[in-house]
Amino acid sequence: MTIAATAFEVSATTSALGVIGLLSMLVLRVALKVCDAENFDHLPVALAARVRWWDRHHPALLAASACLLAGGVVGLVLD
Repeated sequence: MTIAATAFEVSATTSALGVIGLLSMLVLRVALKVCDAENFDHLPVALAARVRWWDRHHPALLAASACLLAGGVVGLVLD
């Protein structure tokens, strides 16, 4: 496998991971908006803790996924 082919594979994989992360975080954001994110009384305690954690941390993962996607696209364009 040549260096160019390896660079293409890395860029394509990075882009795919970025797209998967973006889509999953966008679905999570929609789910948090649709559900009553302030009222966790109907959820088990362990699940409510996880929902609160994702509610606080999904913007960071959304940004990281966007950076992965941008880096992958730049790598594909430069390749």
